[in-house]
Amino acid sequence: MIQEAQLHAGATFVVIPLASESSSSSFMPSTKSDLCLTSQQWYTHVVGCVTALFGNAHLLQQLDWAKHLALTAVLCDGPGDLDLISYASTLMALVRQYPKLQWWIPVEASAYTRWNRLMALCDTVTSHINPVPLLSCRGEAALQWPGEHVGAVIVESIDDVTRNRDLLVKLLQQDVRVVIRSSSKGIDDIANHIRQMTLSLKAESEHTVAFRDVLQVPLQPLADNLQSQTYEIFERDPVKYMQYEEAVFRVLSTRPAVGNAPSLVMVVGAGRGPLVSAALRASSRASHPISVVAIEKNPSACVTLRGMNADQWDGAVRIVEGDMRRVGSEYDGRALIVVSELLGSFSDNELSPECLQGAMRFLLNTDSGGVSIPSSYTSWIAPITCRRLWASMNSQLETLHVVNLHTFWQAADQQPCFTFTHDVKRLDVEESNERQVTLEFETRADHVTVHGFAGYFEAVLYEGDDRDDDATTISTVPGRATPGMFSWFPAVFPVRNPVQWEAGHSLMLTMRRRTQDKHVWYEWVVDAMGQLSPIHNANGQAYAIGL
Repeated sequence: MIQEAQLHAGATFVVIPLASESSSSSFMPSTKSDLCLTSQQWYTHVVGCVTALFGNAHLLQQLDWAKHLALTAVLCDGPGDLDLISYASTLMALVRQYPKLQWWIPVEASAYTRWNRLMALCDTVTSHINPVPLLSCRGEAALQWPGEHVGAVIVESIDDVTRNRDLLVKLLQQDVRVVIRSSSKGIDDIANHIRQMTLSLKAESEHTVAFRDVLQVPLQPLADNLQSQTYEIFERDPVKYMQYEEAVFRVLSTRPAVGNAPSLVMVVGAGRGPLVSAALRASSRASHPISVVAIEKNPSACVTLRGMNADQWDGAVRIVEGDMRRVGSEYDGRALIVVSELLGSFSDNELSPECLQGAMRFLLNTDSGGVSIPSSYTSWIAPITCRRLWASMNSQLETLHVVNLHTFWQAADQQPCFTFTHDVKRLDVEESNERQVTLEFETRADHVTVHGFAGYFEAVLYEGDDRDDDATTISTVPGRATPGMFSWFPAVFPVRNPVQWEAGHSLMLTMRRRTQDKHVWYEWVVDAMGQLSPIHNANGQAYAIGL
């Protein structure tokens, strides 16, 4: 029966009752034996369905059977109109008794407020509880479900799919499973419809799938020397280097060489040399001869650069080992281009402003002047719901993280945060790299829980002739991200205590970038619905970036 059900409509898993429908006085499993499937098949392809949490004389026997089969999840009855506190108390007791099970709780897709209250009551065990939105509900489906760790969605008709298409697409992008509850003919029609939707989704890069919702510590390339593996990951992104090459090409194409002397291009923070190769390709395309100086502080990366110079660049590159802020004084005022890839997930969080402040001295300081690539960059930020990710942060709730966000929902449009500009005409102006901004966000949804803020960036590599559409850029900002680029995951600034937020009310975020002696850090404060958060990471007590 189970194998036949799986073959039907190409199903990858089935939901089966744990108890036989004919058993009333005593518990009988719905299957004669556990031998009808292998243990791997039970674990991978079967979800058990509990007949009822309340008034069920055989509840514990059903759950013991699920435990015996090593099922990963059980589908229960939802709270419905039951007293929510009683339901939560019973559910929490069962979660603690069967901690290896995931508990799938059906809830009308329009009833997010009730789900949010249930999660507040079940605070300590929420990682074991998954909502299963019923798309057949009459009300409008809530927008917030992608921010929850959804176990599955239940679909009963084609109308459910078409009416909730936008929500379903987002959940399918998160690999949420679909439970089809219908007649045999209906199952085939719905399955085919959903299969077509799935085929139309853009596949995520193979380089990023393994990092979904995985917390990563941001790089500190000034304080630490990067490993070969880290450089290798960066270098796999062809789109980024195509954009950098295009920016160098455009500068060389619009600035004629002076006499017979090649123009000087300084690659600062050269790593293992991908920007050097991009600059040399741009020179060939533009028929503009260049000489290249590569500055790199990592001694191990310099070994690779020397090998590249001998094997691929015909000895045309001069390699300077040391901190770009302190070495290479013989090149001061001589470079047509200073090019760097020092940007972090939040634009400036890997200290590009501080590094380039010390490298701008290399640029030609003439009327036309030299060019920094990038010429400017802006961080962007937005409030997000990400219940499971927030729970995984534990004691790291005042630390900046880098995360390939997967199970999350962005609660409001992102807004620009901090901007830094590198212009040779401002070389003599001593500017502070500290910043502060207060942003006001509005949401369209009711009963939003904000667990933190997602950070992105956009960089102008070459501005062109002052027209926005003529600029060469790279971006990770949703809705305007550079297609195919995967070098950066979003930054995440969590909040210590989740913030409750309603439509019609503003959420205020104050972000500060602070510098002192040998460190740079961020502080953030949230003000919403009369709730004022503490200063997160005050004075860099939890996280700071070393200069």
